[in-house]
Amino acid sequence: MKSKILFLLFAFFLVTGCSDIQKYSESRFLMGTEVAITAYCEFDCRDAINASFDEISRIEYMMSIYNPTSEVSVLNSNGYLRNPSRELLYLVRKSMQYSAISDGAFDITVQPLLDRWSTATNESIPTREEISRIVAERVGYQYIRIDEREIRFARRGMKITLGAIAKGYAIDRAVGLLKEKGVKTGMVNAGGDLYAFGEKEWKVALQDPRKKNDFITVINVKNKAVTTSGDYERYFVEKQAHHLMDPRTGQSATELISSTIVADTATDADALATTVFVMGVAGMNLVENFDNVEGLLITNDKIIIKSSGWGE
Repeated sequence: MKSKILFLLFAFFLVTGCSDIQKYSESRFLMGTEVAITAYCEFDCRDAINASFDEISRIEYMMSIYNPTSEVSVLNSNGYLRNPSRELLYLVRKSMQYSAISDGAFDITVQPLLDRWSTATNESIPTREEISRIVAERVGYQYIRIDEREIRFARRGMKITLGAIAKGYAIDRAVGLLKEKGVKTGMVNAGGDLYAFGEKEWKVALQDPRKKNDFITVINVKNKAVTTSGDYERYFVEKQAHHLMDPRTGQSATELISSTIVADTATDADALATTVFVMGVAGMNLVENFDNVEGLLITNDKIIIKSSGWGE
């Protein structure tokens, strides 16, 4: 599950009252996307914003499969990692919890499938037999062995990716730092995955996944995270497959065009958006089982399905 590029169209904030409040905003390219941090402060909060960017960079360095010295890369290369950081332990355990409640629809061991598709061409498209073999031999969260001292794979050739949860975690950490440093209102937006906090509501428009100049709805966001998974941003072999794979079958999930989740943390919103996308319409049952979580699904025949508490 690679990082998801979400279809946030725009976000804006209405400031009223104290004229001493100033807007500070900066963008940087991190975690494979543009990350924008906006803060409204009564003091110069540029140091707080810089510290939050540094925190996102630190998490990226630790969790990225593209950094050969990251904890995740070492684990993937060796099949084990001794003395893992508390953060990696947390994210792997959190991921395995989502795997368990979704019957494996969310599975960080999907990376071998993504590796195979990333090298595919029109002349070397993986056959169903090859995909089934990869799933049977190298995919399965239940083959991760984890304790405080070590993470180990029980099968040779397994690999993990935290692309469907680490970005959300990085957003949560950045928001936490902003708050610790006195920022009371702001937003961290990583390519559309976002968390907005403060006393005022932010308005976020969700783009129509098939019409980039139109939007589906506007969400009022206050102290919440919003994340979307969609089938329209990352494709393999001229759109013959997309990156949101069902780890149980090895095939791209096709029942939905997109799934949007609103939750209390970006970590949960990030993981749930992917989980629900892979589960399809049935994923709405999972959304309804969570407190303080709402979802909006768009099916491949353009039907919009909203959770019971989704605001109009």
